[in-house]
Amino acid sequence: MKKMIARDLIVIGTSAGGVEALQVVARGLPRDLQAAVLIVIHLSAESPYLLPEILRKVSPLEIANVSDGVRIESGKVYVAPPDCHLLVKANTLKLSKGPKENRSRPAIDPLFRTAAAAYGPRVIGVILTGMLDDGSAGLSAVKECGGTTVVQDPADALYPSMPQSALRYVGADYTVLLAGLAPLLTRLVQEPTNALENVPRSKLNQIESRFSEMSTIDRHEMDAIGSQAGVSCPECHGPMWKIKDGKLQRYRCHVGHAYTAQTMAEGQIEAQEAHLWQALRLMKERISLIGEMRRQAEDDQRQSDIDGCDGQIRYLERSIAELQGILQCAK
Repeated sequence: MKKMIARDLIVIGTSAGGVEALQVVARGLPRDLQAAVLIVIHLSAESPYLLPEILRKVSPLEIANVSDGVRIESGKVYVAPPDCHLLVKANTLKLSKGPKENRSRPAIDPLFRTAAAAYGPRVIGVILTGMLDDGSAGLSAVKECGGTTVVQDPADALYPSMPQSALRYVGADYTVLLAGLAPLLTRLVQEPTNALENVPRSKLNQIESRFSEMSTIDRHEMDAIGSQAGVSCPECHGPMWKIKDGKLQRYRCHVGHAYTAQTMAEGQIEAQEAHLWQALRLMKERISLIGEMRRQAEDDQRQSDIDGCDGQIRYLERSIAELQGILQCAK
């Protein structure tokens, strides 16, 4: 059944170039905005939590402290802290150390997915500047649950990859220049939407929301949302499932690490380099050990052992040179 529903939850995802973009948006939102604003920007686990203080200098809205279980209130801005997913559970916030998605924690997709599940058509999902394609799957969940989708015009973004991916795989109700985003959000909050109140969620959306909360998902459930991909997870090295999410190709392991095809490729390159460096270290350690064995053979005057050690060292030195060339090409 359709009825007029107020849009009272804005979720914003961004990455590279996001601090500058968020300041523009925060500066333009009115003090009496009848919606809460939840923000995820990609941060490393070691990053200082500076964005709230930066936004306090420019925003007329209250930049609220974020803690697990805090109630979501209109007129406040909540920023995901480093190394925690920011999730929505009913009308409260939840902080989770759940598995990384697209090699990030916090990641955009878990916020958008759980917000869509809890608020349905009341959600406005916004994708801003950033690299790669985190946020596309989350924006798809917002759209699936009847929410409104907004994407920064890629031509206007410092880093256009994330907006381009969102438009390519999901589409948007509104594509807007950064300067026009705050006025658009203000208008959307003021104008109720004529939407279905309770949109049925797909099995994919339901299962993936549980991952962010660190629920156990068995392999039969994974088979229900995808097919085994024949590749291992770059993070935990477990088997992965290939998930078809509309036009977007994604991957998940049953522990919960999630990747788009693009971030999966990036993760494999990083894992490959780590293994190559490990192999290089082991070869050098082996040369050191064989050198000790050679010196012992000299003391005992065992020429055959000396020759064998020399051959192994020459082989390892050639292997190291080849491996260093591979590593150089991988950079």
